[in-house]
Amino acid sequence: MLQPSGDHDEGEVLSFLAALSNPILPITFLLFLMAFGSLGYVISRQAILNRAEIAQQGGGEKVESTTKKPEMTEASNTADFASTPSQESVSESIDVNSAISLIEDLYYFLSEKDFDSARQLYAPQLSATFSDEFFSQFARVTVENLRIVSQTPVSINFVGYNTYVYPDGSTQREERSYTVRKVDGNLKITASEFIRVIKFR
Repeated sequence: MLQPSGDHDEGEVLSFLAALSNPILPITFLLFLMAFGSLGYVISRQAILNRAEIAQQGGGEKVESTTKKPEMTEASNTADFASTPSQESVSESIDVNSAISLIEDLYYFLSEKDFDSARQLYAPQLSATFSDEFFSQFARVTVENLRIVSQTPVSINFVGYNTYVYPDGSTQREERSYTVRKVDGNLKITASEFIRVIKFR
């Protein structure tokens, strides 16, 4: 029977040790590891870039925003409504000449001391503040130079000059505003405010 030769085994061991001592083998193995590591890095980086591109294009999962959209405010609704007058308001449009005549009639009645008739030309709230005593101190009260400062289908705002004539003949001249609108179908002075004194007494 053939037996393994001791010399043969020893020769294989020496060959293996000689191979290990060869400097080329470790360098080759190192290059292999470096190449493999670089390939893994490239693959990982490409995967990250692909996910970023998908997210940028909206391909990812959609997330609902929790920010509530602003709602129309009540103020904007009121402005929109006011800019479109109803048919009823348009049908009650005020004639400018009639509004001017109303204010001139007021000062005619005041000069004549017909305070009841003068009071009837005011709207109820303004009539409640009317003072007979105030106008009784003047010999005459006039209004001039009425001009429109603003107008809507249902009201007209004027500015004019008042001249208060005292019994001794002295006068004081003032600028005043007036608002005329229809109340229950009739023209009324609904507001009147002092602006400034033009000429002191």
